[in-house]
Amino acid sequence: MRHAIFLASAVICVGCSNRPGSNKIDSTPSAAATMAGGPSAARDSAVERQAIDQVRQRELASLSDSSVALSSVFSNDIVAMPPNENAVIGRDRLDAWFKQMQKDYAVAGRYPASQITIAGDWAIERYTGELTMTPRKGGKAIQDQFKGLHIYHRQPDGSWRITDDIWNSNAPPAPLAKSR
Repeated sequence: MRHAIFLASAVICVGCSNRPGSNKIDSTPSAAATMAGGPSAARDSAVERQAIDQVRQRELASLSDSSVALSSVFSNDIVAMPPNENAVIGRDRLDAWFKQMQKDYAVAGRYPASQITIAGDWAIERYTGELTMTPRKGGKAIQDQFKGLHIYHRQPDGSWRITDDIWNSNAPPAPLAKSR
């Protein structure tokens, strides 16, 4: 339930944003008060941004390297919403999802742009991404451009983890098969 309420708030706040540019942090007291329910302690925006960037880089590394611990990227109660699939809930299930993808594809990705809003112990990132997935059994590589939202929560130890990951492709949907 916590995720549903926060996600709805996040989508509304991020979707209604009219800030130009990318790679910006909004850590103003008014943003924190709106999203976190009250003022938060002042934090060094550059330090917070760097910590979140490191989580994102570990996420990208985990796509191609199964030795990257998902525990350093995702919270235990992660809710991932991949395109054209059911939600993947919980880090154990997401780990199995990643392992299947890595079994089928060699994956490389990057995030060309992101915009982060930090509000106390929560952060919302709206991003664009690019993926190349090469079938391990041979065949043409699949390239995709996509967009999505990451919601981060600061953990008790001060680290950031992704609690919600939603993304979808910019490619048009595949045509429906004609019935006979």
